[in-house]
Order: sequence, then C-alpha cells, then structure tokens
Amino acid sequence: MTLPSMDAYQQAVQLKQSFTDPVLSRGKLERTPLMTPVVASGGFALTYLFAVDGQKVAVRCFHKQGNHLEERYNQVSRFVRVHSELPFLIPVDYLPHGIEVEGARYPVVKMPWVDGFQLDHWVEDHLREPAALTTVGREVSKAATQLRAAGAAHGDLQHGNILIDDDNAVRLIDYDGMYLPELRRYGAAEQGHRNYQHPSRQDSYNVGLDEFAAATIELSLDALAHDPSLWDRFHNEDNLLFTARDFAEPDTSNLFFALSTIPPVAEAVTRLRRACLAPMPEITLALSGGTATEDHDRVVQAAPNELVCIEADDRKKLFQHIGDKVTVFGQIESIKRNRAMRGGTITLLNTGDYRKAAFVFISYDEARSHLEDRFGPNLEGLDGSWVSVTGLLATYPTRWCDDHTPQVEISRGSELRTVSGEELIALRARSRGEEPPAPSKSPVKRVRAFPPIDFQARLKELYADSPAVQSPRPAPARPAAAPNTPATHPSGSPRPSVPPPTSYPPSVASHPPRTQSPPANTWAPPPAPVRQPAPPPGNPWAPPRVPVRPSWGVRLRRWFQGR
Repeated sequence: MTLPSMDAYQQAVQLKQSFTDPVLSRGKLERTPLMTPVVASGGFALTYLFAVDGQKVAVRCFHKQGNHLEERYNQVSRFVRVHSELPFLIPVDYLPHGIEVEGARYPVVKMPWVDGFQLDHWVEDHLREPAALTTVGREVSKAATQLRAAGAAHGDLQHGNILIDDDNAVRLIDYDGMYLPELRRYGAAEQGHRNYQHPSRQDSYNVGLDEFAAATIELSLDALAHDPSLWDRFHNEDNLLFTARDFAEPDTSNLFFALSTIPPVAEAVTRLRRACLAPMPEITLALSGGTATEDHDRVVQAAPNELVCIEADDRKKLFQHIGDKVTVFGQIESIKRNRAMRGGTITLLNTGDYRKAAFVFISYDEARSHLEDRFGPNLEGLDGSWVSVTGLLATYPTRWCDDHTPQVEISRGSELRTVSGEELIALRARSRGEEPPAPSKSPVKRVRAFPPIDFQARLKELYADSPAVQSPRPAPARPAAAPNTPATHPSGSPRPSVPPPTSYPPSVASHPPRTQSPPANTWAPPPAPVRQPAPPPGNPWAPPRVPVRPSWGVRLRRWFQGR
C-alpha cells in the first residue's frame, strides 16, 4: 500500500470530513501563524494537534511503510491499558481507516496530547540545575527498568521520544518500535536512533533493547550536572552528548576522554566503554561492572540512519525529502519580517529569491526573540552568513508563483547554527554522500633541543696542550713581615695606650657631638644668559618700497649745492 505524502496529509487534515472518527471530525486543527498545520515528525508518522471539547488530541498519520502496524499498535494499546502502573506511557488508539486522503482511507493513531519539552530542549533550559539533571536521568533509567520488568522495551529511547513536563516527570512517546513478547515473530520495526544505540544492535529485538540507550542518557545528564560546558562542545542538535562514532570507536573518542576526567562519573564511563566493545548479549554484564568479552569483530551499525544533509539551492533533493527531519544549510541573502494574519510576527530568512519560491528558514515570535539576542535586534548579524538548521522539511504555497516554497521552521533560537569555512566544506561533502574531510590542524612548531654545554670543561679540553695551562707562572714573592713592635709617636716616645671602653658599643657620652658643621657649598652656577627672541622673518612676498620723490625746493637746493 502506497501511503500519502506530507503535502497530501497537509490538505486532508484541514477538512473535518476527512476523518471517520466522530471525535476527530469535530476537532479544531491547530495552525501556525503562517496558517499551516502544526506538525511534528517522528518515526514513520506525522503528528498533528487537534483541540476537541477542551482537550488536546494528537493524531499520527503514517507516511512511511511500517512492519505490521495494525497488529503492533493493537498489542501496544492492550499493554498500556493493562499496565496502568506505568505512568510514563500514554494510551493509544489505532484507527485502521481513520482518515480519507485523495479518495482512499488510511490508518491513524489517536492519543492524548502531552504538554512537555523534548529532552534536549529541556536540558538546554536546565543546564545550571544539576539536581534536576540528575533526577531526570534517574527517572529515564527507572522507566527503562520498569518496562523490562513488565517484559517490554520502548525500542527507541532518544531525546525526541522523551518529554519532560513542568514537574520534571518523564513521559515516553512514539511506540512504533516497541518490543512485546507477542510481537517477537514480526521482528524489529526499526533500529533506533544511531546516537543512542549500541553499534552492534542491527536487527536485535528483545527485552533488553533499552539498556544501552538508558545508560547513555543517564551518563550524559550526570556529566552535564558536573560540567555544563560539555553541552556547547559536544551537542549537535541531533544528540545529547554521544554520537554513533563515539560508540564505534570509544578508545579514540574525545568525549570518552573528557568524561573520564570527571571523577564522579569516571566509573560509569569505564562501564559504558566496555559495553560499546562487548557483544549485544553481554551488554548487561558490562554495564553492571562485570568483565565482558571485547568483540573486536563486531559489525558497526551502518550509516543510512544519519540525517540527510541538503544545500538550500538543491530543490530536487529538497522535494525528495519533504516530511523528513533533515539538516539544511545555505547562505542568508535577505531577511523579511511580516505580520501574521492571526497576530504575531513571521521572520523569513531567505536563501534566494522568495518570488521564485527559494528555500526559506521560518521563525515566529519566541524563536525570533532568541535570535535577536544572538544576532542583533534586526538580525543584521545573519545577513550574508552561512547557517544550518536541523528540523522537519515542509512546504507552503506562495502567492508569487505556482511552486511551493520549501521551508524548515526554527522553533528555538539555538537550532540555528552559523557555519564556518571548514564546516561548510564538511556539510557539502555530506550532501554529496562523501566522507567529510578531516579537520585541519595548525602546524606544530618544532624546536630543536640542544644538550646543555659545560663551557669551563670545554675550554679546559681545548687548551689542555697549551704550555700556559701546563706550567702556570709562579706568583711573586711577598716581603717578610716586620716584627711586631709597638708603634711610636712622632716625637720618639711610645704612643700612649688608650684604655678600652667599659661597654660595647661605647656610650654616646664618650663621643661628644661635633660643634662645627662642614662649610656650605658657596659655589653656584652662573645665571644662564637671557636670549632675546629673534624678530619674525620678513615676508618674502612683500613688494619693494618705492622711494619718496623730493619736492621742487629740495631738488633746487641740491642742484645749487652741487655746483
């Protein structure tokens, strides 16, 4: 059976007559400020939010083929009803013909909507609360233990399937890969999130599926409680701290080394490292501190589960992954801010000409306020920058052309990451399906180390054959000392002896103070001559003076005198 696409579901859920269930047919669909349906992606389905009689209802519409979905959800629904002592599970109702899309009916799952934060979002908001982090980590591990005691396993414990409410209570969602004894004959429906699963899990399907993931989550939260800076260093929007590469190569992992330096979690780090190297049947032994076999020939989980990476101008690849959670990267060419029809503000980060339906990153009021804190009030710090966002790839119609505009919504400001030059090269390699190049390292400056030199020994060695060194010149003879005779006065009589002072040091009275002070220095330097200021230089451009012409009387007198 071919399942509808996301665009087809987007059209159908907006029509009440599309639902065969009487409760859903009178529900009101929740919409974004852009008037598109509020939707979340997880596993095989798209989840929509409806308000029915004052209650919130989640509707999961499947857009990917599952393995015996009806049989699985019938058993899961029965298990949740029977085990009411497990408060972290949510009742589910499988409707085999719940929605009509393009003339055909398809199954949906109806369940109560749970208000809460995804685990990764909750952790980001509580990094400075170590007690809360530790408590939630213990609760996740406790939930996995209780499920195992009931003979079940969630199958995909990860940040997107764990919700934390205002009371820090844990709720588990998305039961597509759940293990139950009644479902053993169908095998595993999925392999779980690669950043939380054992590298050799593959198609394992048993009651111990959650042990490794629960230990990973608990250790991550304990480590963050002691060192919150680990979040900025190792979180990448698709994990908490660990990645699949850390599990595959724990001995060369930077994260394992960083965690081993935190004394309170060092023992748990050692156990998790042994569990990574142990075969699947011995994970429990390794996590409990026992000696497990190191399986060096283990089959490492393949990489197809890694998120698809797409460049914003690759429209063909974008439309092939509508409805999937992907990583999109591109350069911001323009920023527009529009008023929403239902109030609020819509911010569009365009990666091209929006009139031609180019890809766009969309954010609403709450996310925009976070972005303004990072990039300025008008987001001027983003203009021309390369960025990447991981989220659900969707489309919306535009009034500028007949094509739909592909978009990813930014629900939190931290989801948008600026991309450096090396990161851009790595993202482009991933988008082409190639192995990202190793990050460049600054060359190490090599300094030649010389052994210490004993210059005195070296000089003796060089001049060992010199005659000056072999036969040193004898020292001149000193005159013989005169006999010790008493000193005499110039008059010829012996110098009178002075009795020693009665006390040491002598008293001040035995040394009368000087009555005559030394003569004062009467010399003084002659006064410096006073230099008269030089007259200002004449103006070289002044015209020459014109002589005054004498009068006629003066001229006649001079003439007679000249005769």
